[in-house]
Amino acid sequence: MSQTEDWNPGTCARFRGLRLRPALDLLAQVTAWDTQYVQRPEAGPIHPVRAITGSPAMRPFLDALTADAAAAFTAANDAALGSAYPLLPDGGVLHPFRRVCLVAERA
Repeated sequence: MSQTEDWNPGTCARFRGLRLRPALDLLAQVTAWDTQYVQRPEAGPIHPVRAITGSPAMRPFLDALTADAAAAFTAANDAALGSAYPLLPDGGVLHPFRRVCLVAERA
């Protein structure tokens, strides 16, 4: 979504089916924008992207697996991360991530 587009929950798949109309009627204006940052996690004993995303994102999935299944999944995940985020010569990576920001004002 660009800064010049009107925010419309009907155009975003994430908002389809939600009952937002009552909440939106209370608002005078919603301003939304997105930006992409690049962080540079440092080298460590595991892939740097897994180091910064592994605990919050993967813990519920890994906790549901047996130890052997979790080890196999982690190995496959590390291989995929290595392809998607190649290591720099010092072992770090460049990791882009997108943030969507909203400012809502009441009517």
